[in-house]
Amino acid sequence: MLADKLRALREEYNITQKQVADLLNIDRSTYSYYETGKSCPTLDTLVRLARIFGTSTDELLDVKSTFQEPSSTVSVGPSVVVLSFNEKNLVLKYRQLPAPLKQSVDEFLDDQLSQSHKE
Repeated sequence: MLADKLRALREEYNITQKQVADLLNIDRSTYSYYETGKSCPTLDTLVRLARIFGTSTDELLDVKSTFQEPSSTVSVGPSVVVLSFNEKNLVLKYRQLPAPLKQSVDEFLDDQLSQSHKE
């Protein structure tokens, strides 16, 4: 559970709720609610918490075990696409990008693929 993970990490780092709240630029009571499970941080705050504690959002949310399989199979029409662990992580990161950055990534990949086909 996220609340337990946050408390354990904070105690491991030997810092107070107030110190974490100050790093997040939020009230101590707001952070306290995260540790008690009364409320959940936004995605942005979750990312910032992961950085503070030197971990990943997957680790904070305890979703690591969900993606430990060597691959996932996705059916695409008559063919099957197998995604590696790294590919799944790339998709998860891509989904978190704002639309303009997604467009930039798409354009970059299109350019790279176009250049590789010319060679």
